[in-house]
Amino acid sequence: MATFATGAEGLVECPVASLELRGWTFDPVAAELDVTSTNTAGWADFDPGLKTATGTFNAIWSTTEEPTPSLDPGETVELKLRIHDSTGSYYHIPQALLLGLPTVSVVDGQVTWTCNFRAKYDSGIAAAWVLV
Repeated sequence: MATFATGAEGLVECPVASLELRGWTFDPVAAELDVTSTNTAGWADFDPGLKTATGTFNAIWSTTEEPTPSLDPGETVELKLRIHDSTGSYYHIPQALLLGLPTVSVVDGQVTWTCNFRAKYDSGIAAAWVLV
């Protein structure tokens, strides 16, 4: 399946700190419900079902900055996934559940985390994500 959206910039809002993003993917999908009946003349027919969205992001920060954010599986963070640059549109995901243990890479004093996430429903926006 093709990726819905990708980008090069963004922000992760953690309880104690923020992290800049250096790349991300975002894939919202809807389940398909088979509604084929004798009225569909031998053709399969489908309606949209439950929606979900998953993705990955690469976060980076300097090891000399305090406080150091914690990205652990099961934690919920806020994501702002920028499409082009810091002044353009972005996907706002108020509640992103971190699914995978981040992969850590330290190069020249910078730590990179690669995380998998799933967007959770947020009653404040009546959705799991919104394009701002």
